[in-house]
Amino acid sequence: MAGSGRHEVAAPTDRHARGRRATRITGIVVVVILGISMIAAGAVVATAALRHGGFGAVRGTAREADYIDVSGGAMPIRRVPSSGSGPHSAAEEHLIMATITDLTTFWSETMPVITGRPFVPLAGGLTAMDSTAGTGSAPCVSSPSQIVGNAFYCPSDDGIVYDAATLVPVLLHRYGIGGLVTTFAHEFGHAAQAEMAGTASGSAGGSTTGPADGSTDSHGSLLGEARADCDAGAFLAWVIEGHAEHVHLGEDALVDAVGPLLDFSDPATVSPSDPTAHGLALDRLTWVLRGYRGGATACRAMTTATLDATLGEITGGGTTGSAPRFTSRRELLDTAEYSVWKFIVPTAVGTPDGTLDADVRAATASGLLDATAPHGQFAQATVLALTVGRQLSRTSTGAACFAGAWVASVFGHAAAGALGSWPGDADEGLAAVRAQPHVTFDDLAAYADGFHGGRSACG
Repeated sequence: MAGSGRHEVAAPTDRHARGRRATRITGIVVVVILGISMIAAGAVVATAALRHGGFGAVRGTAREADYIDVSGGAMPIRRVPSSGSGPHSAAEEHLIMATITDLTTFWSETMPVITGRPFVPLAGGLTAMDSTAGTGSAPCVSSPSQIVGNAFYCPSDDGIVYDAATLVPVLLHRYGIGGLVTTFAHEFGHAAQAEMAGTASGSAGGSTTGPADGSTDSHGSLLGEARADCDAGAFLAWVIEGHAEHVHLGEDALVDAVGPLLDFSDPATVSPSDPTAHGLALDRLTWVLRGYRGGATACRAMTTATLDATLGEITGGGTTGSAPRFTSRRELLDTAEYSVWKFIVPTAVGTPDGTLDADVRAATASGLLDATAPHGQFAQATVLALTVGRQLSRTSTGAACFAGAWVASVFGHAAAGALGSWPGDADEGLAAVRAQPHVTFDDLAAYADGFHGGRSACG
């Protein structure tokens, strides 16, 4: 749990024991054997593709364009305990050190543009903690059991502490190097925020009362997490544009890269005022996009009033995992068909005229209804919206945007028990998009654009 002085990204291990339940990621095995290939020429380290299917999985084979060059100097990592190194620890540490080197370069270029002051590198450096050890302490951590599956920025030390035993292997196994990069970019974003606010131990000065806009930016607050997600998006854009010396990612890697942020999101029942709130999956995607498109300057300009958060928009009612709203798939599809039909033709009266029947059959035959069933009935309803959107636009991005616009039309506006009345429905819709074969980052972005901008945002 993110307490005072901590900002964390948690793997789904033991998090519930500290007061928050992470979104479950199907099929993750916490202790895994990583396939890490070392290429001597150029000292390049790349992760092999280890599994197929599921959200954020590393698909196919490792792409030549996606790698981290670990040559050159980098910030050292302190181990706690010093003997707690696994068979792949050295390779993993090189990946992390190279990523931090690029993050330092990014913020050294970016910070003066935002604040007019130079960026001061992390005074507390990096600490890798073996969460399976019996004893040991690190900044903001008094025992290894407190950091199981976590990484966080510790402002009192101005350093980043992470669980090397479980978090890093899970990130690499599940999301590849992109997921590792984004996780540390998020934590580094907290460090940059602290420096801009003058609260980091190694900061170059500045106000200690918080952001100049007067908004709350306390440690663990939703605004702080949103800005860190946004900063991660800004860094990813910088990497994709080819500015990074060590981290090399292609646009095809972005779906996996943002996976940890989307999967380690809040349950729909968390209050936005909860000091550990990080946002729903759609929220986190929206904030990443803000930085990806507008840079770190756009992140710093964020306020509580401009978060556009879906977390807390609907209170009460059912949630994912509750008793199903519909007793059969046929009832669900009939209801979804009517809802989508009314969305297309708001003035229509009566019942659908049969024009969507082919879309219903296509959605049923696609196999996606079964694939999305574990995410909830609203995710299955979104499959129909995606199918209709694809028929209208003939593109996957157009389909995702249409689906997002439809979801927004019912989310928070539906009667109790109807589609769109549950607080997790917007995330279920996103889950349906992510389950699409060959889903792209543009598809994810299109869903968010449709949700926030309506059909007019779909072009």
